[in-house]
Amino acid sequence: MDVLPVVIILNYHRIGPTDPANPLHRLHAVDTDVFRAQLGYMQSRGRLVGLEDIRLNRDLSPLNFAVTFDDVPADAGNGIGIMEELRAPFALSVCGQLARDGWGIRDKVYSIVKYLDD
Repeated sequence: MDVLPVVIILNYHRIGPTDPANPLHRLHAVDTDVFRAQLGYMQSRGRLVGLEDIRLNRDLSPLNFAVTFDDVPADAGNGIGIMEELRAPFALSVCGQLARDGWGIRDKVYSIVKYLDD
């Protein structure tokens, strides 16, 4: 009986210095050293693959990890640079409105933190 490969897709936003007082950082940021450690763990347990490899079921190992960056704020560039250093595949999902208009209105996270009971 053949065992089907397992694929875990991880989605990141910001990679870099984090500020615990910033609600966006608490929910969307991963420290650079932590990101590197996470990648090392993934590589020690399985294989980093691209979305096209998954779609085509191409050269998958028993355990595979795909890394994606969502919205792609400037701090995502830190993670993208690390992925490029490793020559590892990754995917980007750019938020067109952010790219076109900048922030405009603040992320809803600020509203959640402001109005959430302790």
